[in-house]
Amino acid sequence: MRSLRILMVSSEGPPTRSGIARTIGYLRDGLQDRGHRVDVISHPGVQRVALGEVRLSRLIFHLTGLARRIDDYDLVHLHGAAPTVSDAFLLFARIRGLRPPLVYTHHCDIDMSPVRWLSGFYNTLHHRLSAGVDQVVSTTSDYATEVGVRGRISIIPLGVDFARFATGGPKDRQFTVLFAGQFRPYKGVRVLLRAMASVQGARLLVAGGCTARNCTEEQDYRALAAELGVYVEFHTRPGDDHLRELYRRAHAVVLPSVTRAEAFGLVLLEGMAAGCVPVASDLPGVRDVVAETGFTFPVGDVDGLATTLRRLRDEPALVEQSGARARERASTFTWERTVSEYERLFVDLVVTRELRSWLMDRADATGLRAFLTHVARSLEAEWAEVLLRTANHQVYRVGSAAGSAGTAGWRLTRAAAPLARYSCDIGQGVLLESGGADASWPLTARPADWTGSAVAVPLTADGSHFGAMLALRERPFARHDLDRLTRLAGHAAPKLRAWHNMVSIPDAVA
Repeated sequence: MRSLRILMVSSEGPPTRSGIARTIGYLRDGLQDRGHRVDVISHPGVQRVALGEVRLSRLIFHLTGLARRIDDYDLVHLHGAAPTVSDAFLLFARIRGLRPPLVYTHHCDIDMSPVRWLSGFYNTLHHRLSAGVDQVVSTTSDYATEVGVRGRISIIPLGVDFARFATGGPKDRQFTVLFAGQFRPYKGVRVLLRAMASVQGARLLVAGGCTARNCTEEQDYRALAAELGVYVEFHTRPGDDHLRELYRRAHAVVLPSVTRAEAFGLVLLEGMAAGCVPVASDLPGVRDVVAETGFTFPVGDVDGLATTLRRLRDEPALVEQSGARARERASTFTWERTVSEYERLFVDLVVTRELRSWLMDRADATGLRAFLTHVARSLEAEWAEVLLRTANHQVYRVGSAAGSAGTAGWRLTRAAAPLARYSCDIGQGVLLESGGADASWPLTARPADWTGSAVAVPLTADGSHFGAMLALRERPFARHDLDRLTRLAGHAAPKLRAWHNMVSIPDAVA
């Protein structure tokens, strides 16, 4: 896989201690380990002013210098939503006409309770701005659907360093609940403190800190705990080893956030890796992480949270079973997987962006062949093709390429023309296994002796399905292969349509 020059733009990055900063660190390190060059623009490198929950970045003052070197990068990866960071960069990209592909990861909406109407206005504007990027990424499909994120969407969950957080050793003898996170009002620590007031015999650990100057959140938490008679162990700004020990001790990790500014919950995954039962507010995205391994409660519902914690306190067997399921689920959310999916997305976008210049420079389709070689190799396919059709529905092969094991391609291609027609006719992707796993594809349309696996997606422009892109191989494809081909075809279709209008079509295939 080719080496890329990547620029990441975010509100926060290492060494700042936050979920987004930790995400930036893992992505940067993982991509660099794979041979890519990654530069990060974020706080603390870019100064900001914090006014309570409002953080205003000085990124706008860096855009002039950035404009002079932005074309040195193959791709820009923006993270948001973050006022004066992601919105400023999206405006900059739209006004300037950014040439490197732009990927925008939408981590969360802005949701500030005192000014909900203003938050809603900002989010609507931000979604419209982000709809113009090359690819939008959401960490869960649930959150993307609930908040209405627009544009081309890829779902790439965040990960957890499982080996690091899957700590061994026994839990505390006393039922122990852990909160880990920044001391910010939307995190809902007050909800947890009030719930713990009616969970006798349980211990509460509160780990975290506040990044704003003169922050009074911890003092307020201590005062409320004293008022409620709740004993709390406060662990302010714990180091990594200290935090791992807290996860090891706890039976349950609680994320009681009260707004949609919480959209995933890395601390849930970290606790789950350590065998903690995840308990969280029923928020989009967050509930996807918890899934069937833990418990959710209505946002801000003190009694609902208390009921769940009392049940866990009283049922040790349930804690053990749920903790084991949580650990198993966390093991599937690896940073290796997250980095791999981002890497594939980045390379696909860069290669597809190059397709336009390839096609315009070489009317003989040499560039299309180079693109299809990438398609075949990235899907580990033996053959990849693009077929276009005319007004009378004839199908023409305009480009093909063999993958790493292309010797079987000549046998597989007998299915290409009928499969291309079928995909265009129904206007959606098709995954076909040997023997016809997709029973909707008429048997009469298949070669009688054809064996193998194929994925095909229509090429669509201006609402018209004008062709199809296919990949074929002997061993079975999976759903994620079809999803990736769909993404590649979606980005390539406008370029292929423009090229098709400029050149004559070569040999018909059927």
